[in-house]
Amino acid sequence: MCPADFDPTARFVRVTGQQHPPFVEFAFAIGDPTLSVELVLPEAAFQAFCQANQATLLAPLDAEAGDWAARLRASQADEEGHEQQAHHCLTRPWPSE
Repeated sequence: MCPADFDPTARFVRVTGQQHPPFVEFAFAIGDPTLSVELVLPEAAFQAFCQANQATLLAPLDAEAGDWAARLRASQADEEGHEQQAHHCLTRPWPSE
């Protein structure tokens, strides 16, 4: 049973990153902005997607405000940074003695 305020025609988009330009990482939701799927599209396709769905652009998530999804993303980004550093350490040549 759907809540009374659920609107299946409402579409929501929240940009979550652009770590790999020209791609846009974003969350897309129908009816309830708290239940979304994550997608990645090139910038032009993202703009077309938003227009075709008449999506409402939501503000970015804020880890400082206690948003658990934002904290999770920040944690994953930190972990990826550490993995890249570890890979760099393993692949760089050893200094000559």
